[in-house]
Amino acid sequence: MDVGKFHLFHPLTGRIRKYPLERQLKAKEAAEVMKLTAENLKAQGIVERVFAEPEEYIVQNMDVVIMQMDEAIEEFLMKYKSLSEQELIEHRYERFRNM
Repeated sequence: MDVGKFHLFHPLTGRIRKYPLERQLKAKEAAEVMKLTAENLKAQGIVERVFAEPEEYIVQNMDVVIMQMDEAIEEFLMKYKSLSEQELIEHRYERFRNM
């Protein structure tokens, strides 16, 4: 990793961007203040699962990251595929209502 920079992998575009360290620290501080960290979102029930991230996304570890996400998506679909549309709506409503 470059000194004074950090890498951010965007899962939708597949691009890796470099940002100044100062920007990273401001973003981290803002997320903590607004309670938008992964841990906060999990504790509030907004997200069901948080993935540990490698220190740096590189070609050599992308397969592991993709495999973990693939397995989690499959588990999620298996968990909810048996529910009807109405049951899914009620489940989501209750989940966010109880926050």
